Amino acid sequence: MEKAFDNVFEKERKKFERRLGIKLTQRKFTEFLAKRKATFKFPKQNNKFIPLETKKTRRKKSNLDLF
Repeated sequence: MEKAFDNVFEKERKKFERRLGIKLTQRKFTEFLAKRKATFKFPKQNNKFIPLETKKTRRKKSNLDLF
């Protein structure tokens, strides 16, 4: 099972660190990507579609709801 990262670039940064043999902070890695005008591909899992509520799926309002 693949380890989950909070930042989508973390996995690539770790690979790049191993290849260069030096430690890179997330900020330095992002600056490096920006200077090289890197193109970004985001994993499909980050683009989840959340459907709008319909009458059937709408939850009942409780007394605690403000809106």
